[in-house]
This record gives sequence, structure tokens and C-alpha cells, in this order.
Amino acid sequence: MGEKKRKKRRIISPSVWITLGVSVFLLATGGTIGGIMTARSIATTKDLLNGKMLDIASSAVAMLDGDAVASLTHNDLGGEVFFMDEELQKPADQQHSPSVEVQPIAVADALL
Repeated sequence: MGEKKRKKRRIISPSVWITLGVSVFLLATGGTIGGIMTARSIATTKDLLNGKMLDIASSAVAMLDGDAVASLTHNDLGGEVFFMDEELQKPADQQHSPSVEVQPIAVADALL
């Protein structure tokens, strides 16, 4: 009666090991592919936005009169304030979009 009961050691079957291995492999592969695709989509989105901003800036520059810009001097800076849109001149509570911040742009008389 003094015999100690030995704990029976459980043996994990090979099918369980294979299932665990395949599961870990699929999780690692999915995570890696997801990370790569996310990084690529972020880079592509940044490239597209930079291209759009360049197109907008190019269009804005094309509208400027080159002779008027060339005639600007340092004394022309700080001239009258010009607002691009009459809607932005209204007080914030009367605007259709109250979240729009008014950003005045100093423009020389030569450009008006």
C-alpha cells in the first residue's frame, strides 16, 4: 500500500502536432502578408496624394500671370488681405461649414 501512484504521461498524437504546426504556419503567413499589403497600400496612397497635390499646384501656378509675379518686390509683401471665397469672409456662425478656418492670403496689388 505504500506504492505511489505514478502520473500517466500523456502522449500527444502526431495529428495534433501537424494541426498545430499548420495553424501556426497559416497565422504567421497571414500576418506577414497582411503587414506587407498594408505597408504597400500606405505607400501607394501617399504617392497618389502627392501626385494629386502636384497637379493642383501646377494648375494654380498655370493661372498666375508670370509678368505680374516677376514684378513683385519685397515692399509688396504685407499688402492688402485677399480672401479666396466670399463664404469665408462671413462670421463662422453664418457659414455653411463652421469647421472651415479662414486663412487670409496676402496678395500684392499687381496680382489683383
